Amino acid sequence: MTNAAKYAEFLESVSPQTLGDFDKFVGEDVFFSDPFHQVRGIELLKGVFLDMFRRVGPVKFEVLRIFQEDREAVIIWKFSALLMGKLWTVPGTSHIVFDQNGRVIEHIEYWDSGQYFLMQLPFIGRFVSWIYRRVGH
Repeated sequence: MTNAAKYAEFLESVSPQTLGDFDKFVGEDVFFSDPFHQVRGIELLKGVFLDMFRRVGPVKFEVLRIFQEDREAVIIWKFSALLMGKLWTVPGTSHIVFDQNGRVIEHIEYWDSGQYFLMQLPFIGRFVSWIYRRVGH
């Protein structure tokens, strides 16, 4: 099993109870980035996940495809959770870099926070939709 497949399997099962297992897969000085966070260090990464679990309902992370070459991987995924009482589903991609021991040292997520998050919020969603219509064709 590749490093990316092991990490993806962990992400699919991550929960508040398994956050301590990040140490098995992630390097101490890991860099993590998504549309709302940029953190360095395993404890800050655990904090991002813990905050996510506190803010949204049951979380499901489903890995759809994995591509790995040498120490880099791309994981295509779908994330689902309850947000403000509604099912929230976000497709995305992560670029993962591993160290020589197979631990993640960089995890950068790419997903459209405008369409899949901001547009779902009351008031703000209307404004973001208006911007998308103005900029789009």
